[in-house]
Amino acid sequence: MAEEHPHHQQAPVEVQGGDAVLPDADEAPTAADLAPEEPPSDAPATGDPDKKPAVSPPVPAHGEV
Repeated sequence: MAEEHPHHQQAPVEVQGGDAVLPDADEAPTAADLAPEEPPSDAPATGDPDKKPAVSPPVPAHGEV
C-alpha cells in the first residue's frame, strides 16, 4: 500500500447514538489549509505539445460542417 501524505489523512469521525458528531466551525480547515501546494517553478504549464491526443476529434455528422 502506498504511503499516505500527512495532509491527506482524514480525522476520525466521532459517533454518538448512531449519528456523526460534526466539529465546531472554528475547528474546520480554512481554504488556505485545503489549497494544494504550489507546483515547482520549472513545472510545465501544459502537457507535451508534441504528444498526440488520446482521442481523435469527432467526425462531423452528415450535414454538419
